Amino acid sequence: MNPLIPELITKINEIDQAIKDNELLLLEDASDKKDLAL
Repeated sequence: MNPLIPELITKINEIDQAIKDNELLLLEDASDKKDLAL
C-alpha cells in the first residue's frame, strides 16, 4: 500500500467536510436574505 494513500484520503475528507460546512453557511445566508426580502 502506498504510504501517501491514507494521507490523500484524509485530505479529501477534510476538503469534503469544508465544502459541506461552506454550503451550510451559504444556505443559512440565503435564507437570511430571503427573510429580509419578505
